[in-house]
Amino acid sequence: MPIGAKPPINCCPPTSTKILDFKLPSSKLPLRIRPAAHLVDDAYIAKYSKAVELMKALPEDDPRSFMQQAKVHCAYCDGAYDQEGFPDLQIHIHNSWLFFPFHRYFVYFHEKILGKLINDPTFALPFWNWDSPEGMRLPALYANPISPLYNQYRNKNHQPPTLVDLHYNGNENCTSDQDQQSSNLSIMYRQMVSNGKTAKLFLGSSYRAGDEPDPGIGGKRTEFTDPDWLDATFLFYDENANLVRVKVRDCIDHKKMRYAYQEVDIPWLKSKPTPRTLIKKVAKGFHHHGQKAQAPKTQNLTPISSFPLVLDKVKSTMVKRPKKSRSKKEKEEEEEILVINGIEFERDAVMKFDLYVNDEHDSPSGPDKSEFAGSFVNVPHAHKHGKKMKTYLRLGITDLLEDLGAEDDDSVMVTLVPRIGKGHAKIGGIKIEIVQD
Repeated sequence: MPIGAKPPINCCPPTSTKILDFKLPSSKLPLRIRPAAHLVDDAYIAKYSKAVELMKALPEDDPRSFMQQAKVHCAYCDGAYDQEGFPDLQIHIHNSWLFFPFHRYFVYFHEKILGKLINDPTFALPFWNWDSPEGMRLPALYANPISPLYNQYRNKNHQPPTLVDLHYNGNENCTSDQDQQSSNLSIMYRQMVSNGKTAKLFLGSSYRAGDEPDPGIGGKRTEFTDPDWLDATFLFYDENANLVRVKVRDCIDHKKMRYAYQEVDIPWLKSKPTPRTLIKKVAKGFHHHGQKAQAPKTQNLTPISSFPLVLDKVKSTMVKRPKKSRSKKEKEEEEEILVINGIEFERDAVMKFDLYVNDEHDSPSGPDKSEFAGSFVNVPHAHKHGKKMKTYLRLGITDLLEDLGAEDDDSVMVTLVPRIGKGHAKIGGIKIEIVQD
C-alpha cells in the first residue's frame, strides 16, 4: 500500500447467541476448482465482479457484507481482543500454527458467500499464481479502476506491468524481468523446500492461552497430531448468515471441503539457489577439525557476547554449531536450525532484515544465492494496545550448509542486514539447534 494509506477498520463483527457446529459438505458434491487469476476469461471476471458488487451492496451490519468480512479477519489477526485470563496478551493467529487453518476457513466462507449471492454453488475464487513467471504480476482483473474488484489503496507502482518482488526491501527494483523472476523462484525454493522441512518450520509453533505467537517459515513434514491444534476453533458467518464454529481438524484436507486448484506448473521446485562460487568460503581463514575458528576480517565481527543489541547496521557474528559432519541419516531425521532469539520491535513498525551464512559482510549476496538464509518481516497491523512484540525466527539450514561446503565447520558466520527500519529491531541472541519434530 502507498505511504499514508490507513483505511479505517473497526474490528468488532456482529454478535450472535446461536452458534452452529460446522459440518463438512457431502463427499458426493463436485469439487469447485479455483482458477489461476491470470488465466480466467471475461465470463468468469463478470461473474466474480458481480458477486463482489453484491457483497459490497449488502447492509454494513449484515455479517456477510464486505466490511464484515474485513472485520472477521481483523478480529483474529489484529489483536482486537485480549486472551481470556491474560489481559496483557492479545489474540493474534498470525505467526503461529493457527495461521494456515484460519485463513483456509476465512477464504472458504468468503467464497461460499459470494457463490450464494450470485446463486452459483459451484463458484470458486481465483488464486494469484505469483510463484510462477506467467502470474508474477498483479492479476489484471484487480487493476481495473471501474471494477468492484479494484482497491484504491493498492500501490500503483506495483500494478501491471510491474513484476512482484518477493524480496521487496521498500525500494522500487530496477532489475530486469528475467532477473526478477529468477530471484522470486529462488526465494520460493528457499522458503518452501529447504527452510520449511519440518511441520513447525512450515506451519509455525504452538499457540496456546498465555502465549505470544511464534512464527515458522515456509522432507520431514508431518501433520501436527496435538489435540490443542486439531481441536482449536474459530467462529465465522456462513453463506446463510449463521454463526458457525469450526475446528482445525476439519480443514486439513481441502478436498473434503469440496474445492481444489487448477493444475499449474511449479517451476520453483527446480530453482535451488547456488553458491556465489562453488569453492569459495568467506571464512577461508577458519581452522577446522576441532580447532578454534578464526575469521580473516575480525574487525567486522560482533562478538556473540555483545547480544542483545539494536540492529542499526550490518552485524556479523560467529555462531557455534552443536554438531558437525552429520551423516545422511542424521540429516534426514533431524534439521539444523538457525535461531534468532528475542526479536523485539514496535508492532506498528515496518521492519525487515535479511540473514546470510558465510557471506561477505560488506557485500552480501542476493536471494538467488545459497548464502541467503531468509528474512524476517513485520507488516504493521492495527492493534488495540500500542506495545512492543517479542518473538523469534527459525530457519532450516541443513541444505544451505551442504551447498556451501560447511558441514565440517565448527562455527559459521551469520550476518544480519537491516533492509527496512534500521534500528527498529532489537536482537536478543543467535544460536544453532538440531531438532526433530
